[in-house]
Amino acid sequence: MDAKTKLGSAGEVSDGSLEVCIIAHPWIPSKDTGVGNERYTYELVRHLRIKGCSVKILDTGPHSSSLVSAVFKEIDAFRKSAGAKAQVYHAICPNGAKALLMLGKGPAVTTIHDMIPFHKGQFEALIMNEYRRFCTSLSARRSDMIVVPFAMTKDELVSRLGVRPEKIEVTGYGVDLDFFYPRPRTRNGTKRVLYVGGISRAKGVDVLIQAFDIVARDMPDVELVLGGSVFATGKEGDYIKRVLAQCRSSEKIRQIGHIPERDLPLHYSLADVAVFPSHTGFGLPTLEAMACGTPTIAGKSLDAVILDGATILVEPGNVVELATAITKVLCNGGVQRDLAETGIETAKRFSWERMADKLINVYRNVGRSRAGN
Repeated sequence: MDAKTKLGSAGEVSDGSLEVCIIAHPWIPSKDTGVGNERYTYELVRHLRIKGCSVKILDTGPHSSSLVSAVFKEIDAFRKSAGAKAQVYHAICPNGAKALLMLGKGPAVTTIHDMIPFHKGQFEALIMNEYRRFCTSLSARRSDMIVVPFAMTKDELVSRLGVRPEKIEVTGYGVDLDFFYPRPRTRNGTKRVLYVGGISRAKGVDVLIQAFDIVARDMPDVELVLGGSVFATGKEGDYIKRVLAQCRSSEKIRQIGHIPERDLPLHYSLADVAVFPSHTGFGLPTLEAMACGTPTIAGKSLDAVILDGATILVEPGNVVELATAITKVLCNGGVQRDLAETGIETAKRFSWERMADKLINVYRNVGRSRAGN
């Protein structure tokens, strides 16, 4: 990994009046790993420092799928959390907040990105699902403040876990418009459908493969490019592999793995349509593709409504509806132009700087609240 794409390490501090400890565990702050949590942390730290905050980063090293490594990382997280000192602590996910909250340190802010663990366990192995439920419930109860990217996540925290609405702040994600912008487009005659992200059912990749199979039957010059290094494990991973094996157009599907940050704008520009049929709201790749002027299709959700007109919204899990939408974009130049133009303008409303401003207000408020008790 390029050293320039990883921010700091445990204990690194910059000058500033507000001292914040970012709990990055079990991830690291990086923009070039293809992991959304790590990009989120990278941009959070970078913009807090731009705003003049003094930032310490608590991480336990790069993520590992090894059980032994995970156990040692958890022990390390407790050790480092116990020794951390700051005016306010912000855990970038419930897994990282666990040690901090069990030790009773604060004031504590936790980002809860989604409520996947509570969706009947259909997206993860049972043990991991229960672990994430525990961490999310603990964070909801004990954090001084919760931040979420989507209003739908806030609503579910209120209805499912009884969290007071005023304890939750919707901050939204951002997109780097200085890097993600339209590039010259080149074509080789083959229409390209692009997906970027984790290869999982939660992201709707199985549905995308099945929908593409329908599209490819009537459209010979088309391909599906799957960009993503994080492939689901266990039964979920086995299911997606079966879907791939059963696809009659599998020879038109290319799995290219992790796409380096520097290459993402090019891949978006080479695509005729970028598809993100997620069950859990829209993510960073959706905004990046829109900023690059690529027509997009996204999973319908309460939050994705704000993208309506800039992207085609489809019901998550509906294979036929997704296939129809892909065909519509690929075969209609007018639709492509409208989505590209509206997408560029809509992406301008999403800013990492705006997110940092909101979070600084959250930090100051929880600090005053804790001091007043």
